[in-house]
Amino acid sequence: MTNKLGAALRNQEKKNKYSLPELLSALNCPRSSYYYQQTRVKKQDNYFHVKEKIKDIFEANHCCYGYRRIHAALKKED
Repeated sequence: MTNKLGAALRNQEKKNKYSLPELLSALNCPRSSYYYQQTRVKKQDNYFHVKEKIKDIFEANHCCYGYRRIHAALKKED
């Protein structure tokens, strides 16, 4: 639902034609969800690099490593 909300409300034409309360009532969505989605889109992922390392380790080992082996591999890298 939040992805639909974000995509629907980013459409500039709808914003110019309708007010925010009208759009939210048409989508049957609370105002807080709209503002939450706005801040979530702007926020950077602080763990992006760590997630990429985990993904690389997992895929390099034929998707067979669990969290213990991945954790050990991450500690070994540092």
